[in-house]
Amino acid sequence: MIVLAAGLFIALVTMRILGGRVQDIARRRLVLGLATAAALMGWVTLAYMVSGTTYQGAAISLDGSGDMVQREYTQSLVDMGIAPLTAVVLVAEAVSFGTLLLGAAGHAAHWRSGIWLMAGSLVAPVTIAFVSFGLAALIPAVVLAFAAAVLAFSRGRERRRPPGLPGAGPWSG
Repeated sequence: MIVLAAGLFIALVTMRILGGRVQDIARRRLVLGLATAAALMGWVTLAYMVSGTTYQGAAISLDGSGDMVQREYTQSLVDMGIAPLTAVVLVAEAVSFGTLLLGAAGHAAHWRSGIWLMAGSLVAPVTIAFVSFGLAALIPAVVLAFAAAVLAFSRGRERRRPPGLPGAGPWSG
């Protein structure tokens, strides 16, 4: 949880500084790139958590002579059986990364609601990442997603008009 909080703080500070130094079109492209990386990283991590052999266990049994035999094994979440609440959490995470990507694409296309869709998509991953230790592997994806949303909300640098052109000064009409 401390790692997630530190990552979110660093992303907040870095993206606020970077957002003010980058022009609008470059900022929109960077937001789309960060959101794409976060979504892909999140989906791949979720797929590995579900189907990869990430869970270890041990079984103790008695052999024919009455001696205890310890057997270690690894299983995937699918092999162990997914509890309904776990399935809901995993689907919520996958859908939130999808809405993050959709919001970033909308933001890149100058769709104002794209920013709010990105912000709303962060509710589930950030909340679940703070509460659940089992989904700690998603922390890099959540931090990237947060960085994309913070950068989307920052104001980019406007292009300045050369001096002497109409509309360039405060008293020009």
